[in-house]
Amino acid sequence: MPFDLEIDYDRGNALHRLGRSAEAREAWRRALERADGSLSSRALQNIGTALAAEGDREGAVAAFTDSLRRDPGNEDARFDLEVLLRKRQEGGTRPRQPGQ
Repeated sequence: MPFDLEIDYDRGNALHRLGRSAEAREAWRRALERADGSLSSRALQNIGTALAAEGDREGAVAAFTDSLRRDPGNEDARFDLEVLLRKRQEGGTRPRQPGQ
């Protein structure tokens, strides 16, 4: 995997931790455009987490679902999707922070 893909992914994680969500999503999208498999799935999972934190549950559900299409073994994305779907019905916890 090219090194710059990981840099964009990691940059997104750092920006998200700094509260710069829009910039973080852009960095993850740059990684996503050129990545496949596990990295693209993790990037989409992080995009979903950021969208959920901003209150865009539908966008987050779509991102988590796409994440699982790219890597059905991504248990973290599966967990985050389940949390959001349950939250629709009963309210509750937020998905984990990217990079955790």
